Amino acid sequence: MTEKKPIIHVFSNGLRLVYLHTESPVSHFGLTLLSGSRYERSHEMGLAHFLEHCLFKGTKKRKAFHILSRLDSVGGELNAYTAKEELCIYASYSKEYTDRAIELIADISINSSFPNKEIEKEKEIILDEINSYLDNPSDKIFDDFEELLFKNHELGNNILGNKKSVQSFDKEHLCNYVNRLFTTSNGVISFVGDLPLKKVVKICEKYFSNFPSHKNEIEINTFKNYKPFKVTRKEANYQNHLVIGGIAPGYTNKEKVCISLLINLLGGPALNSRLVLS
Repeated sequence: MTEKKPIIHVFSNGLRLVYLHTESPVSHFGLTLLSGSRYERSHEMGLAHFLEHCLFKGTKKRKAFHILSRLDSVGGELNAYTAKEELCIYASYSKEYTDRAIELIADISINSSFPNKEIEKEKEIILDEINSYLDNPSDKIFDDFEELLFKNHELGNNILGNKKSVQSFDKEHLCNYVNRLFTTSNGVISFVGDLPLKKVVKICEKYFSNFPSHKNEIEINTFKNYKPFKVTRKEANYQNHLVIGGIAPGYTNKEKVCISLLINLLGGPALNSRLVLS
């Protein structure tokens, strides 16, 4: 069976659509932007993740409840995530609700109002999230590792930020961040489902035609100064936690497949990996 390849469509405002046809009754739509923790400035640590939470708290025409129930009421799902290099808002739903899903994500990304009351609530939620994370050494060790691996570089930033930075955020921080990074040249919308490309393009043009299209060059600092390191920390835990790692080939490098095979061989998900057996 031949694997289907996605089709890329570019709108007049520069926004790109990645379209993949499937015969599933369930469709998926998402907006992905280069606005993860890597692109935060020194006073913005954790702002991308904070923004992800606040995007669901209200728009010019919807309150938080109406955002959350818009797809939930028809059996769909709306969610988002923040990573080092991207922020993504996405939805899964029955294909007849494609117009509803695309309109909702466009409204969230273009018209978020960031009510001050909701901002203060989210601060408490994220501070609790940080405290929970600090109490979980099996999660924390990976962020500690990346902070050391990418020392003095944006890739070493913790996605959650820190308590001081989170407490400092306000509506102005959020608006400035959105104005800087939510642009057509910096984003991609994607659709997977059983609708013709022509129809998906028409719906997207209807709701994303006014997505900000000003050009904003993002400075991407390449990480170069890798230095091997070994760090031991003593903490009051009942278990020992160990991370072994380093710099590996990038996503487009042909050696990526070999590295993935090696990782599975040494410590993959199965109980018969080399490190488990030894």
